Amino acid sequence: MIRWPATFRARLTLRWTVVFGVLLALANGVVYFAVRTYAYRDLDAKVRTLAATETVSATDGPIGLHVHELPVEELGLVNFTEKFVQIYSAGGELVAASAFPGMETAYVPGELIAAGLAGRTPQARLSVDNKSVRIVVLPASRDGQRYAIAVGLVADDIESSLGKLAWLLVGVWCVGLLATAAVGFRLASSALRPPAA
Repeated sequence: MIRWPATFRARLTLRWTVVFGVLLALANGVVYFAVRTYAYRDLDAKVRTLAATETVSATDGPIGLHVHELPVEELGLVNFTEKFVQIYSAGGELVAASAFPGMETAYVPGELIAAGLAGRTPQARLSVDNKSVRIVVLPASRDGQRYAIAVGLVADDIESSLGKLAWLLVGVWCVGLLATAAVGFRLASSALRPPAA
């Protein structure tokens, strides 16, 4: 059973600390969810841009339906965001895919393929080979056939950054709470000190 502090000074300090702690927690929550919203909104915009480019390039040229791979080794890229591409026929069959790990599996649900074929450009989150991927599905045509092209980017970097931000905000909250308790105790002590004779 938690016992309420016996002295008025301690009770005053505790009340001040609790109120400030709640307000700081709410402020930190707003900061976290605002950053998270903007980060995913920016990622989704990049995915849509990449998807539009990939849809055009997958159906151009004389070699038929194809996926353009990122030349990682040729460009000497070390830190880059992995690209996810899967192309489905109008019947929902996986007909082409990028070199992303595990791409022999059809990951995109049928309702997203249907929505893509209908031109509704659905966006969704998939778990692919234990990685979080944000995708968009666009319609495409080649040689009189219709296809749904799912294009995405791995969101692991964003989720890692959000995890670090969450821990940072928890640290700020703890330090703020301790500082508030110390300041509150000093203010309460000063306010309750008997006046000098």
